[in-house]
Amino acid sequence: MIQFSINQPERRKQYVSRIGAYAIIKSADGLIAIVKTVKGYFLPGGGVEGNESLEACLKRECLEEIGAQISVLDNFACGNYYFYSTTLNTDMESIGNFFICKIDKFLETKTDPDHELIWLPTEKAAQVLYLENQKKAVSLFNNF
Repeated sequence: MIQFSINQPERRKQYVSRIGAYAIIKSADGLIAIVKTVKGYFLPGGGVEGNESLEACLKRECLEEIGAQISVLDNFACGNYYFYSTTLNTDMESIGNFFICKIDKFLETKTDPDHELIWLPTEKAAQVLYLENQKKAVSLFNNF
């Protein structure tokens, strides 16, 4: 597994760590699944809840965000990123665990109302993603 850090924490700041699991899903025509929200573009996935495993988190988030059942193929990278979250109004450490996944099937289920699944070329996805560790993971995936 590839491990990376985008930046280092600033001294005297107290960071809230958030462990997340994110899917890199490539379509048959080479496009990457991206979730478009009012806050920006993200890989499908999100934060671990309670004692949830990374894979359970990823499967739950993909169901909620894109309405899909997925198979997890490989945990290929883990990368952290320190930043100020304007959503939570606090300094955050995003610990992203990145998985290569495939969609098994889309379900007739209600997804988060402000989430839209779009498909982008890898290079474009790496440019528009909101979180720097997600951008880096997509770039690493492209060279994987």
